[in-house]
Amino acid sequence: MALSNASKGASTISEFFTKMKALGDEMASAGRKLEDEELIPFILTGPDREFHLVVTAVAAQVEPITLNELYAQLVSFEQRMEARGGGQQSSVNMASKGGRNGGNYNNVRGGGPGGCC
Repeated sequence: MALSNASKGASTISEFFTKMKALGDEMASAGRKLEDEELIPFILTGPDREFHLVVTAVAAQVEPITLNELYAQLVSFEQRMEARGGGQQSSVNMASKGGRNGGNYNNVRGGGPGGCC
């Protein structure tokens, strides 16, 4: 599977990030190391339609988002959807502001990518 066509599918955000980081690591092993900011656009194309609002809000931000902030945004959105029974009731305002608290995907849901398993 290539970075350009990776999708979240039925995976959780944590599983998806782990997969994407692994693909990035494979590229580094092949001699093409990806910086986090290069990996972010690939990650933003992977989530399903249910994540459309949060992906759009993140992509529209003026300031670049870090990988940790993106992870925090997507996990927060996923948790809100789960709390609402999988419904698509979301807050674009929350999506665009909620992750600026320095969320760390390495410390959420059992390790996340890079510090996983």
